[in-house]
Amino acid sequence: MRGFPTSVAYLFDRQLAEADVVALNKLDGVDAVRREADRVALAERTGVPVLEMSAETSDGIAGWLSHLLAPARAGLRSLALEYERYAEAEAALGWLNATVDVAAERPLAPRALAEAVVDEIRRRTLDVGGAVAHLKVMAITAEGCGRAGVTNDIEFPRWNGGELAAARDHALIVNARVGTSAVLLEAAVREALDALGARAGLSLDVQQLECFAPPPPRPTHRIPASSEHAP
Repeated sequence: MRGFPTSVAYLFDRQLAEADVVALNKLDGVDAVRREADRVALAERTGVPVLEMSAETSDGIAGWLSHLLAPARAGLRSLALEYERYAEAEAALGWLNATVDVAAERPLAPRALAEAVVDEIRRRTLDVGGAVAHLKVMAITAEGCGRAGVTNDIEFPRWNGGELAAARDHALIVNARVGTSAVLLEAAVREALDALGARAGLSLDVQQLECFAPPPPRPTHRIPASSEHAP
């Protein structure tokens, strides 16, 4: 996992090891050969069903829901965890949620605005050595809403929401998970909003912003390590 400490790879591995089913989303954005290779690799690694779906096109959603609603026992794959490594992995990510009101001097397309905010925040987080796990911006107008997002440092933002009409007033919801400290992430996001506002003639009013790193897990009950299921 480029740009992240090894503890994050450990967290991801343990989450897969505990899963009863794995769902591969965004299949519409990956070619058929790559999808099949990923599905086979995950099935071999986890030993559980691997389902494909697209939240954007609805392909595979019915099969996923049918699997979830079918009578079956779940939660049997208990495993031992190194809680110090788990806590280190969660602390390596800054988590940010914000709502921002935007007023433009002239009508602006929600898609263009959301993609510009994603790009600006990504550049600012890279400047402080951060690695993007995911970054999403939803743009809301009187006509409707759509969102732009990335799940790494290099891809172009994917837009979901159709072509909405340009508007002067927008509300933004920003959601980010970035491999840097909460302090640096918050500063990067605020600087990105200020820079974009100055460059594009926008008034951006932050209504709410919270940025943090999850505290270490403190399990009340632990299953003995001897019951671990090896995937």
